[in-house]
Amino acid sequence: MPTNKWQKIITAILSKLRTISVANGYETNVGSNVFEWRDNPLEESEMPGIILRDTFPEEIITVGAHEHTLLIELFIFTKGADAVAQARTIIADINKVMGSVDRTWGGLAEDTVPAPGGGIGTDQANKFFSVAVKPYHVSYTTEPFNAYN
Repeated sequence: MPTNKWQKIITAILSKLRTISVANGYETNVGSNVFEWRDNPLEESEMPGIILRDTFPEEIITVGAHEHTLLIELFIFTKGADAVAQARTIIADINKVMGSVDRTWGGLAEDTVPAPGGGIGTDQANKFFSVAVKPYHVSYTTEPFNAYN
């Protein structure tokens, strides 16, 4: 069964996020805990971690092409007294991997750019946790009504 372009882009992004490690020149090792559309919360042993979620792409139909804008949201989970500082460092690593690599994901997309929104929140009920959301837009084009090219 062929894989559509949308899924190929998600797979490429997940692959790059999983390269985030100190050994690869980043400040964190969050790449060892990257998940796609995970519904259950991360266990403490999986923090820091990232959950990637995407939304249905906006489409603009032009002559001979469909232009898509995909919203990617990266949910960053950290723990400890310095959870918010950890989240900021992880966001810096994510910006580095999303911006310094091929932003076309091997020619699958036209560009990847930060999207408006996002933020950091905390929960101090029993222990200190933070969750941050870092959004990106990925723009790509397909032939009309053909998601596989």
